[in-house]
Amino acid sequence: MKRVAIILLAVFATLFSNAQNKAAFGGINGIYVFNPFDPASPKKPNAKGAVKYKLERRETGGTWQSVGTYNCPVSESELTNNYHKNYRFVLGKEFTNPNNILRLWQEYNKTPRWDSLAFFFYDRAAALAMCYQFIDTIARTGVSYEYQISELDKSDKVLTSLTTNAVSYPNNNVFTSAPKSSSVEGSQTQAYIVWNQENTSRPVFYRIYRKNGIQGEFEFLQNASNISRGTNSDKFTLEYRDRSVGANQMYFYYAVPCDGFGNTGKASDTVLVKTYETKDILTPQYFIAEKLPGKRGVLLKWRLNTSQSVAGIEVFRSENYDGTFSKIGVAAESDTSYSDLTAAPAKIYYYYLQMIDRFQHTSVRTPRTSALFEDTRAPRAPRYVTAGMQGDKVKIQWTTADKEIAGYYVYRSLGHDSAYKLISDFIPAKDSVTSYVDESNDLKSEYGYSYAVTQENTSHVASKHSYPAYLPSQMKASEAPLAMHLQVGAGKQGAMLFWDNMQNMNGVIGYMVYKRKKGDGEMKPVSEGMLSASRNFYADTLLELGNVYEYAVQTMMVSGNNSAMSDVVSYTYGDLSVVIPVGLTAAYGETGVELNWTEVDKKRVKEVQVYRAERGGTGALKLGTVANDKSQYMDMTTTAGKAYYYYLVAIGTDGTESDKSDAVFVNAE
Repeated sequence: MKRVAIILLAVFATLFSNAQNKAAFGGINGIYVFNPFDPASPKKPNAKGAVKYKLERRETGGTWQSVGTYNCPVSESELTNNYHKNYRFVLGKEFTNPNNILRLWQEYNKTPRWDSLAFFFYDRAAALAMCYQFIDTIARTGVSYEYQISELDKSDKVLTSLTTNAVSYPNNNVFTSAPKSSSVEGSQTQAYIVWNQENTSRPVFYRIYRKNGIQGEFEFLQNASNISRGTNSDKFTLEYRDRSVGANQMYFYYAVPCDGFGNTGKASDTVLVKTYETKDILTPQYFIAEKLPGKRGVLLKWRLNTSQSVAGIEVFRSENYDGTFSKIGVAAESDTSYSDLTAAPAKIYYYYLQMIDRFQHTSVRTPRTSALFEDTRAPRAPRYVTAGMQGDKVKIQWTTADKEIAGYYVYRSLGHDSAYKLISDFIPAKDSVTSYVDESNDLKSEYGYSYAVTQENTSHVASKHSYPAYLPSQMKASEAPLAMHLQVGAGKQGAMLFWDNMQNMNGVIGYMVYKRKKGDGEMKPVSEGMLSASRNFYADTLLELGNVYEYAVQTMMVSGNNSAMSDVVSYTYGDLSVVIPVGLTAAYGETGVELNWTEVDKKRVKEVQVYRAERGGTGALKLGTVANDKSQYMDMTTTAGKAYYYYLVAIGTDGTESDKSDAVFVNAE
């Protein structure tokens, strides 16, 4: 955020310093005109006595026509309203900070000069709200205009005027070449790409697009601004690291350069990044061979860790353990068995498997397995299983008196009632007493753990689970999960808060909501006390008009190891602007997708519009309009197998629109 702000400030400073020659610039949404005069308003005239500005335009060689008159805000509320009206011109969340509005107003009242306010104008909405810039959105695209900016006194007398350069929008020639990739690396934790671009002006940022797999759709990922200038002053380099990748995946990326006015250039080449190496593809587990039921031949079976990045599974066979193995077939990437119909009866065969990836590279081989089986009966389960602490680890121990046991597997469950999960590799049998040390670093349950052991005979037939050994909780309580995605909006008679539902997380018993008036110091719990784990919402009706309130939420744990405070959100009670609807949820059922949200303030909201976007689609579809006394909508036009995003827009009683609500995602299964 700071790096983006510095870049944009540098761009704006350069533009302003050249204002006498070039003060108008074409953008993606309209034509931006920089104000060359000192700040002025009816309550705070500048040194020349100006109280407002007049903006006129003409087609090159034509007559002047009025665009509008403007003045700097006269109150914090007017500044805030101007900010929200111009928020749609912000290029991305990296280039805005609504929390700076109060600081901007304070700094303006202290030192009303553009140079003292420049820090805030990386935020386009703030620059327009303060009249540092003007935007003409009704000019015709592709038509060249000149602009005249004038200072006016109280009697509308023109004090000073400035005529700008001729300009049109959008500026399709801002970038003379497309970015080209020069370095691509992938690991299981990140994708790293370097793009180079030659251009006379520096891109302010790049829009990054990504798709997962060959069949996926490209989606906008984020704005990136880690840009450096090379020794060649016209060559720029973007270094991009994507740490949101999953392991063992294929991703495709491209980048689009953008300037500070939203103009875009040609997209870069598309690059492929693999977050795996073929040698790291996990080989199948529990690879066994047995007689093919009802037929002559051998049945090979295995379990797959994952089929991602795998194109097939090669099967090799030999008549000698250390002999030459030959490939006898290829199984599909998702298969877990293979029938060898060419094997002769009463003959021992040895097999192994080898994975091949989508680029025909081979992985590590599996251990060899034999096709001869003599015992199909399951052995008894291990006996006398115990579990105890050994330092900060857990030692599990058991005994067996059965013959022909090949080895063991150890399982663990949470508490007494949850399903067992395998935690060990195959443990070869050596003695009648065997032990295993659980070195997991995530033993943080409040409820303790149960351990069980199974054993396999030399024919790879597994026993049932042993009688469990219970280990009471002796571990240090885990760090409590932080309440995430806290949002606040207008309620029936005050503020309405929502956050992520965490009632299904182990040990979470409830929440504490904290509140304060902005600037009052320490936050204090609300009078209602602890909310239950299922109440991830709170309605605050104890508010006073005109005050700004700040809220945070703390997660309460059964162990008493409560979480830190969530991020702080603020709410201005009495703000008459149209508030974004909050609390949107979606659930897919037999008749379609049901949407629910919290009730809106009927005094300020006339209706709520429902929008839907299809994953991979090009735009949002307006589904319908809901009256202000309703907070539910049923979408019965979904198609099975598709994925959708939904969001809401509130329409005020005067027809103004709110910003988009937070979107929710639904798979129509």
